[in-house]
Amino acid sequence: MQQPETHSYWRSDITGLRALAVLPVLIFHAWPAILPGGFVGVDVFFVISGYLISGILFRQLQRTGSVDFADFYAKRIRRIIPNLLCVLLFTVVVGWFFMTPNEYLDLGKQIYSSTFFYQNFRLLKELGDYFANDASREPLLHLWSLAIEEQFYIIFPLLCALVWRLRANIKALGGVVFLVTLVSFCYCLLVKDQAFRFYFPLTRFWELGVGIVLSYAQHFGFWRLEAQSVLKRNVFSFFGAGLLIISFFTVHEQNFPGLETLLPTVGAFLIIAASPNALFNRFLAIPPLVFIGLVSYSLYLWHWPLIAYANIIEPMHKSWVNGLMLGVGFVISVLAYRFVETPFRTVRVAKVKKYAVVGLLVGLVIVTVVGQGVRLEHGFPTRNLHPALQEIAAIQLDKADPKNFYSTNIDGANLRVNGKKNEIPAILFVGDSHMAQYVYRLEKLATKHEISIGLLIGGGCWIAPGNVSENESCDRKIKDFERLLKNENIKHVVIGQKWGSYFGEQFVLGEDGRPVRFCEGEWTKTLNNLKSYFIGNGRTLHVILDAPWDESETKSFFNPVHYFSRLHPQKIESIKVSLPADRTWLMGNDAVKSILGDVAKMVDPVLQICPDGQCDLLHYRDDDHLRASYLKDNAVWIDSIFEDVLK
Repeated sequence: MQQPETHSYWRSDITGLRALAVLPVLIFHAWPAILPGGFVGVDVFFVISGYLISGILFRQLQRTGSVDFADFYAKRIRRIIPNLLCVLLFTVVVGWFFMTPNEYLDLGKQIYSSTFFYQNFRLLKELGDYFANDASREPLLHLWSLAIEEQFYIIFPLLCALVWRLRANIKALGGVVFLVTLVSFCYCLLVKDQAFRFYFPLTRFWELGVGIVLSYAQHFGFWRLEAQSVLKRNVFSFFGAGLLIISFFTVHEQNFPGLETLLPTVGAFLIIAASPNALFNRFLAIPPLVFIGLVSYSLYLWHWPLIAYANIIEPMHKSWVNGLMLGVGFVISVLAYRFVETPFRTVRVAKVKKYAVVGLLVGLVIVTVVGQGVRLEHGFPTRNLHPALQEIAAIQLDKADPKNFYSTNIDGANLRVNGKKNEIPAILFVGDSHMAQYVYRLEKLATKHEISIGLLIGGGCWIAPGNVSENESCDRKIKDFERLLKNENIKHVVIGQKWGSYFGEQFVLGEDGRPVRFCEGEWTKTLNNLKSYFIGNGRTLHVILDAPWDESETKSFFNPVHYFSRLHPQKIESIKVSLPADRTWLMGNDAVKSILGDVAKMVDPVLQICPDGQCDLLHYRDDDHLRASYLKDNAVWIDSIFEDVLK
């Protein structure tokens, strides 16, 4: 029989560990440079959740031989939903006054994604990089982790009940727990797409599994806290603390999660395994940390929407504003814990519990309807928006739409054309969104010169022969380009890309046929593949070089939207800034010129867009895209392409 300590639902040191998990997350969100690895606090939460939730299930299996699903899910609903509903309603109300229709539309989608707990999939599809600058203006960004936990709460109890029903065997249950954890960890290491690893549940379940394995070992007698020596407990406690603290300063955003994730997860594992009597665990049990741990869920929920709205409303605010938001968030969190969380969680009367659960589920439905309403009304563009906010909305929506081009198929390749069906276009334009932004200008010139053009464009796609993309859509476009390049009737090709951003980001086939990163030298190989199609055969290749953009940590200065205050809006006539300090864009241009310069004609827009090294950001739509309306009337640099073809 286990000791009471093992069977306890609550340990003060684990509650204190919650504080040690949430505080670094708060610091990272407010001042990332101070604690660059603070985001791993979420991984500590995963371990704690896996440990505590699996403990509830294991105890039920020990006592009754089955899982009481109704009781389990009712408790989760009363624990999680009340505060969540308050946060979702808060974001939708504040967004009404300060968000553009496009932003509000996205918020509406994220609201109902959050109520149904698939926010991680929404962000994976629409945002991608959790650490991207744009992510700092997503009020519900942080709910990706709650979605993964809820997906775990759905899957794991069913798995436990199924295994126990089939075998009723402790070792079988342990084998499944260990196998699922191991497979999830291996899958995490094998997946190359960082955004996919970050948001996808199967690449994250192993972190919860770390806690589950420990809980299993304790509940079924394989690891007894009371049987460990004082020395072993303290070694576990301090070594775990060391791993955890080191991770806050050394784990990097790049390529996370991965092997580095073992630092916080193993650290949390060791601290929990050390028992409440270990020295560091006693420190975690001090009242201030326990109190922060008690309100940690509330604090996690509330702090980020406040910071995100500060970034939206006053983009150029001082760093102390984030501290103020944390302070306000702490006060709201304590109040929410006392008057929202606790009353629902501590209901004792059975009938009231049922009413509470039903009421909360109804609340989820209502909030879902609100989110769907915002989406269906396209962010309510008829709201009475200030003219400056209307200008922001116009900037965000100012991108080209190739609606006047129709789809056709040539040599098995799909592309958009403005000419006759199946007619070989006189000029083929290829590239990512940095080519797509020219569509209105291309259409205007094609009409003026009565010339047929074709578009093979994919946002975020490095389209070049020999490239390999994990994105199916991009990979299809690469294969289409390879087919079209083999057609000798296609005489003129124009390619434009966000050249510098693809260093080390994409994959191509190496000599052994396996995908390797561009940073291993294959970036050059891909452009040389393209070059080979234009040597000594009378074909022409034009390369549109990139306008300046900034991907550094401070790149927000290059986004025009960041110069509009929504608290004190005013009309802005121009936003002049110097060329970006981060020269990644220029490195890409220089690399393309050095490789393709002897076969291609270079079209360089930099002097026109940024004369004398000064760029007017009102010509930009965001950090790296120009406004389609500006390009339609002013992108005279691409006129030379049509003039060359017509000679």
